[in-house]
Order: sequence, then structure tokens, then C-alpha cells
Amino acid sequence: MKLARLLTKLIALGLASSALATSLPEPATLANMAGAWMGLGQWGSHYRLLIDQSGHGQLAIRGTLEKVFLYRIDSIAFEGQSVKMRLRFTDEPQSVLKVKGDAWLGSMTLRGERVFGNDSVRFYPEAEWLERQAAVRAAMQPGAP
Repeated sequence: MKLARLLTKLIALGLASSALATSLPEPATLANMAGAWMGLGQWGSHYRLLIDQSGHGQLAIRGTLEKVFLYRIDSIAFEGQSVKMRLRFTDEPQSVLKVKGDAWLGSMTLRGERVFGNDSVRFYPEAEWLERQAAVRAAMQPGAP
């Protein structure tokens, strides 16, 4: 009987300590999400997102056509794991477009029908993106293992 109680207490103590050791990821904030981001759409569109420390920036999109579409970010707000942006298409500055999505350190997924169509686009920090591309390219060089 005493062994059963001891085992129960030890299991409860182990569960409690493992729950305390598990921490939630740091929330996305303007301070830790500002910078350059890259994304690739489902149909081959390329995206580059620049966010500055003041909550403004730019979004450039190149689809299957040679034309690059440029948007100005009027505002961006991070709250927990969500992000909301207000954009203006540079060719139509009077129209305000809204984009929202999910944001974690190192990744951001954005949605907005007038910008991304019915798709969502995942963005990664540009430095990480370029590093991964270089590693893939190097692995494919003649003579690589």
C-alpha cells in the first residue's frame, strides 16, 4: 500500500516537473520580427517582405509574369501568435488591403485574398532562406558527396 502511494507521488512529481520544463515559444513582436523575409507561393510566386522597426515596410511579389507587384506596409501588429497588416498597392495607393496570419519566431504564414488569392504563404527569415539555398546548391555541385 505504501509503495503504491509512493509511486503515485513520484509519478505526479515527474509530470509536474515536466510540465514546468515545457515553456511556450517567445511571442512574435515587432522587435523580434523586423527584418527581411522570403516566401514561395504554391504556384511559384516569389515574395520578399521587409518589416522595419517602426511597423512599416514593403512586400514585393513576382508571379509567373515578369512584372513585380509592390505593396507598402502602412501598419503591422503582432499579438501572441497572430499578425495583422494594412497594405497599399503602389499602383493604387487609395485602396487599403488587409492581410492577417500566424507568426512565430522564424516563421510567418500570411493570408489575404486580394494579395495572395486563396492561398496562404509561409515566410522565413531571408538569411536562413539564403543559407538553405546555398547548402542545397553546394550539395548538387559536381564532385559533392
